[in-house]
Amino acid sequence: MVKKIVVSWCVALAFLSADSAQVNKAITNADLIKEIRDLKKIISVQNTEINNLRRVQEVLSGQLGDMRKDILSTRDYCISLRPYIYNWR
Repeated sequence: MVKKIVVSWCVALAFLSADSAQVNKAITNADLIKEIRDLKKIISVQNTEINNLRRVQEVLSGQLGDMRKDILSTRDYCISLRPYIYNWR
């Protein structure tokens, strides 16, 4: 994926730095349109991956919140047992 982006940028730089006679030989509008479409596809895939990671982050955040509640309730339960433990000795 990254390789395609680098190649696309190199093509764009070649287009900008070459004189017009070389540009017409080296690259056509159709080539540029194809490169742009390819880049759009890559960006779309990356956006999908970012959205998936956001969903995973939300799930993990929720699980972390649940674990915190469990830890606090366990701590409170242990504290409530202290008098019985001290009296048991």
